[in-house]
Amino acid sequence: MIVVRLGGDLGERFGNVFNIHDKTPARALKAILSQIPKLEERMKKGFYRVVWKGVTISENEAKETLTFPTGGGVLEITPVAMGAGAKGAQGAMIGLTVVGGLVMVGLAIASVFFPPAAALLGAVSLTPMMAGLMGGAMAIGGIVTAITMSKDQTTDENESAERRASNFSDLANISTQGVPVPVIYGEMLVGSVVVSNGVTTSSEKLSAIGLDYISGDSA
Repeated sequence: MIVVRLGGDLGERFGNVFNIHDKTPARALKAILSQIPKLEERMKKGFYRVVWKGVTISENEAKETLTFPTGGGVLEITPVAMGAGAKGAQGAMIGLTVVGGLVMVGLAIASVFFPPAAALLGAVSLTPMMAGLMGGAMAIGGIVTAITMSKDQTTDENESAERRASNFSDLANISTQGVPVPVIYGEMLVGSVVVSNGVTTSSEKLSAIGLDYISGDSA
């Protein structure tokens, strides 16, 4: 018997545990898909972490492993959130900031010559000078953000896993070896002397595969 466990929103919406008598995990999943309306449609839209008999299955291993006849086991399928990256959204926000700032500057200038523009600023409790300063600051801030290079967070796979994390700066309150450690008598307001500190970083690749690979239908 093959036990299929659906995690995350799949389990909440369609059920958590299914006991299927079949030869392979892929056939067991297909049996569930054929019986539960809209489950296949929902699963085609996402990517999943697949664990078979306690071992995480990658995309390259899925077809061979999940279509191989077995005496039974537990197949766990958990949805994985896949981000599209922040560059597009960040660029859009920068653009909106610059445009918004220029609009406010334009309203501030127009209010000097056109009363309706002044009335519009007055409706939001802004004077022409305030609107000009705020708009200018927004526009300049957006431009500076756009032209400032952000730190590249990508790393080479051959790099050591124990590289220094970019979340920590070099401004650590630490002394070199061999310096004396002060002894305080009475009450004093002083800084600290860090005897030892260290940061260890590691990275893991999360195997997220689509429905076609789980069900054995991939080419």
